[in-house]
Amino acid sequence: MTAVPRLAGQLMKRGILTVSPGTPIVDVERVLGNSAIHGAPVVDADGYPVGVISALDVLRATMNLDTQARAALTAGDAMTRVLVTVSMTTPLTEVARIMRQECVHRVLVTEHGRLLGLITSFDLLRLLATEPPGDAVAIDYDPSA
Repeated sequence: MTAVPRLAGQLMKRGILTVSPGTPIVDVERVLGNSAIHGAPVVDADGYPVGVISALDVLRATMNLDTQARAALTAGDAMTRVLVTVSMTTPLTEVARIMRQECVHRVLVTEHGRLLGLITSFDLLRLLATEPPGDAVAIDYDPSA
């Protein structure tokens, strides 16, 4: 029997797709469109995260641009610069609380600032949906918060 993941490092996805700040937005659109993902970390040349770009970020940045202006846009222009990060030892209950508090669908798992992996809201839902009821990760929910 497999142990139920309880820490971020146990659930995170490794080897995730990343883009650089200079990646043309049309390439970001293509990569996200061809993948089963809705966003990706934006990392610098040394592998340190500098932002996150989502399909919604791309849409917001490009919706009123002509073809020429779109061609000049990069991931760095459209990305969200605020990073929501956790460590490998962060309990999943805390990961869920942080996602809810920050209104994000993905958190970056980092160590000393370097990107190690990613956890999405879908990862947490998948965990809750596949674990036996007695083993499910408890997530405190306060509808008034």
